[in-house]
Amino acid sequence: MEFLQETLTSTVAIANGLSLIGCILMVLSGSVKGERNTLRIQNLQLVILGIANFMLTGYTGAAINAIGIARNLLYRAKKLTMPVKIALIAVAALATYLLNNAGIVGWFPTLTMVLFTFLLGFGGVIGIKVITIVAQILWAFYDFHYRNYTAFAFDLITVCSCIVGIYRNYRLYGKKAFQTE
Repeated sequence: MEFLQETLTSTVAIANGLSLIGCILMVLSGSVKGERNTLRIQNLQLVILGIANFMLTGYTGAAINAIGIARNLLYRAKKLTMPVKIALIAVAALATYLLNNAGIVGWFPTLTMVLFTFLLGFGGVIGIKVITIVAQILWAFYDFHYRNYTAFAFDLITVCSCIVGIYRNYRLYGKKAFQTE
């Protein structure tokens, strides 16, 4: 029994270490120039966080990260049409239905994907920050449930950062901060 406890503790530690790398990449993706480089870093981040989720038995999070990579690749190829978005969401819902082992919390990654896939582009810079806040709160519950404490901490930091960003953008641009480019 002690061996099993040590193995579980080691798995949680390794998964949290991978999450730290993935979260650092998430932060870096926000500061690089160009959409192409941003998406490359984001895809690497999704791979690493997906592996960490899988190690922690967060199978729906791992599946949603994999589908997120496909979404990014389709977006980059300019093939992310409405029918493709609907198909991706259907695949995400099916994967969640089949892999979910956490009840309602297991659906949170899918909800975040729906938010990003359909609402991205609405409400300008403030809109994306509001979407990010809602998504990160859902991921925070998910990450905490699966003992992904590193990702949980980054989820909360991201929420705080977005709140500050909303305030700064609104103060700087007023109602124009709600307009899309």
